[in-house]
Amino acid sequence: MPTTTRRQTVLAVCVPLVAASVTLAGCGSKAATTSPAVGASSTPTSSAPASTSGAAPATGTDTASGCPTSNTRAFAKTRLVADLGVIAGTFHRYLYKPWQAGSFNKGANGRTFAIVKAAGTAALDAKLLLNATENIKANPTLCKVLVPPMVQLQGKLAGFKSQALAGNLGFIGDAQQAVATIEQQATTAGIPITETTTTNGS
Repeated sequence: MPTTTRRQTVLAVCVPLVAASVTLAGCGSKAATTSPAVGASSTPTSSAPASTSGAAPATGTDTASGCPTSNTRAFAKTRLVADLGVIAGTFHRYLYKPWQAGSFNKGANGRTFAIVKAAGTAALDAKLLLNATENIKANPTLCKVLVPPMVQLQGKLAGFKSQALAGNLGFIGDAQQAVATIEQQATTAGIPITETTTTNGS
């Protein structure tokens, strides 16, 4: 084959290959420098939280008493009556009446058993007092008249066993006054309490 013809054939093959390589290299460089990352946003976003200054509270609060201005729990009175009925009934049967009878006094027949029974009752009543207090705080009227004697009764029942064993029994009389006040105030508010010693897990 003549030298001129061979040279033309080589050029005919190489020139298109070189041109294609240059074109692909240019495209790759352009894509690498101008293509945005997937999911990237071209406009900045603000991370400031939304304003809640205009949100209205669910219920109001009487600043003087700390009580709500409207009911904040459904059926609060119904649950309260059940709890207070057990508190008053068990307190009178297992704490107040035995105290009046002298069952907690040193040397009394069955004293230890009476104190253990009364201590268990005091613990139960303390738990029910917590439930009752939450329901009282959910009602504007009950909150104002029942919270003080409820707090007093809670304090008197605390540490019953240790006080009884030490012979410090005067607090039972004070606790009875608190129970009587709770029953009277509840009746005045239109929810008379029926005493019971039967618990139903309320």
